[in-house]
Amino acid sequence: MITSTAVSFWDDLVDPLKVIFDGDNKLIYIAPQYNTINVKIDLYSAAKRWLQRRQNMSYLPPLRSIGGDSVGSGLYAGDIYFLTNNWRVDVTNTVSITGILYQDNLSLDTYIVEAGGGVISTVANLAYAYNTTGVTVPSAAEIRDEILGTNPSTYANTETVGGKIYDTKEDTSEIKTNTDNIIALTV
Repeated sequence: MITSTAVSFWDDLVDPLKVIFDGDNKLIYIAPQYNTINVKIDLYSAAKRWLQRRQNMSYLPPLRSIGGDSVGSGLYAGDIYFLTNNWRVDVTNTVSITGILYQDNLSLDTYIVEAGGGVISTVANLAYAYNTTGVTVPSAAEIRDEILGTNPSTYANTETVGGKIYDTKEDTSEIKTNTDNIIALTV
């Protein structure tokens, strides 16, 4: 009997988690001794490890992610995490959370903040890095020349700045024609 109890908690001893997953109530409690949480490591990766322990696979997964796609040169797009299946994070103390975490169910809040608790969220850029090798960025003069060299009639009857410029030019031409006609009649 003692052996089975020790075996069932072995994972908790060799791989302690900063959070406690309550599968019955679909709550993730942040252990009170921790005041910093990384969404990727301490929630998402921990959830995957928790699901593999004991009978936890009977619960619906608490998180999913998007992102991590290669953007070239060994760089990757940032990760975004979602609480799924109505899971929520319960916060009893002030915690600094690094990463992007949303709730799949828009009618639920991502966090339940208990009295004395709080969330300080730190979010990095969506791309971990941006490399412009091989990309030619046009100069201000090249952009100006491209704009001024474009025929405004291309944008006629559109709800664009180019369309408004074209409409203004046409209205101005019509005003000039009408003014010339008035002057011709009075002379």
